[in-house]
Amino acid sequence: VPMGVLSCVKYLMFIFNVLVFAGGTCLVGVGLWVAVDPAGFQDIVAAKPVLSAGAYLLLAVGIALSLLGFLGCCGALRRSRLLLLVVSEGRGGKSWGMQGCGMRGVPRGATRPILALSALNTHPNPVPTL
Repeated sequence: VPMGVLSCVKYLMFIFNVLVFAGGTCLVGVGLWVAVDPAGFQDIVAAKPVLSAGAYLLLAVGIALSLLGFLGCCGALRRSRLLLLVVSEGRGGKSWGMQGCGMRGVPRGATRPILALSALNTHPNPVPTL
C-alpha cells in the first residue's frame, strides 16, 4: 500500500473522530442544560421523570462518545493499534466489522471461507482444498 494512501486514511480517521468527539461534547452540553434548567424543556416533555432520565441519558452517551472520539484521535495520530482496537470495540467493532463483511463463522486461521466450510461438506464430491 502506498504511503500516501496510509497518510490519507490516517487523517480521515482523525477527522471522523474529531466529529465524534464534537458530537459527544454537544450531547454533554445539552444534557447539562436539561439537567440544570429543565423549565425550558417542560413544554416538550410533559413528565418530569422522563425529562430527568433523558438528561442523564444524554450525559452518559455524550461522555462515552467524547471519550471514544478522543481516544480515536490519539490512536489515529499516533498509529496506536491498541487505542484503535479499544475504540473499535467500544463502538461495537466485532458486530459491525466482521459480521457485516459476511465473515461470521469462519474459524481463526482459515485463509478463505471455502477452506473453513470444506470440513463440513458432506457432498460426495467435496470442494478441493488448496
